[in-house]
Amino acid sequence: MLPQSQGKIFLAHERGLQEQAGHRRYLTFNAEGFYNKHKTPFGALYALHEDTLEGGKSISLSLQAATDILLVPTVGAISWQDHTGQSGLVTAGQSLYYAGRKGAVLTITNPYDTALVNFLQWWFKCGTRTDITVAQLTNFDLQQHKDQLIAMGSQTYIGMFNGRATAVHTITRHGHGLFVFVLEGAFEVQHRLLNAGDGLALWNIQEVELEALSNDAIVLLAEVALMEEQP
Repeated sequence: MLPQSQGKIFLAHERGLQEQAGHRRYLTFNAEGFYNKHKTPFGALYALHEDTLEGGKSISLSLQAATDILLVPTVGAISWQDHTGQSGLVTAGQSLYYAGRKGAVLTITNPYDTALVNFLQWWFKCGTRTDITVAQLTNFDLQQHKDQLIAMGSQTYIGMFNGRATAVHTITRHGHGLFVFVLEGAFEVQHRLLNAGDGLALWNIQEVELEALSNDAIVLLAEVALMEEQP
């Protein structure tokens, strides 16, 4: 087993919750009126939301700073369009990395008439940017590549595991930590138990060991630039 590491757990039941007509959002970190002194962002990762949209509903994402946004549909599909007219569709089994400058507006829509969709948003600070590009649309097949981590681009990964299957991830960039989010099932990560909706921030570490504790357990990882000393 790898040695115990410095880390902080973000429990699912402690997430912020916002609900309005046709839209529900869970917030892992402080944002949009949700505040808990223990839920400060982790390095460059300053937002992690889990959203559910009813059929035909849309939401707008306004960037107050240059940001890379990772969108990962988990149920159904989402369509997107930015204020420049760029647009596209992202389905479950795909992820979209969108690079936006300060002031960019991204509209996310449920393209179905009645079905609910669910998706994750990961927001990373990225310094100054003067242009807007879609960084990468990635396809992945969790069933075909079971029991391994699949790269989604920009140091993000996803994997589906059978119970008791293990993996070790080596952090590729100096000065980066790792944020782990469990989408389905349960995992032990660096000797810490994580269930669906839980997150774990790890720093001052080079390798991370995880073990699935249930079948078809799904986990997402992101290497994160550490902006300052972690508490």
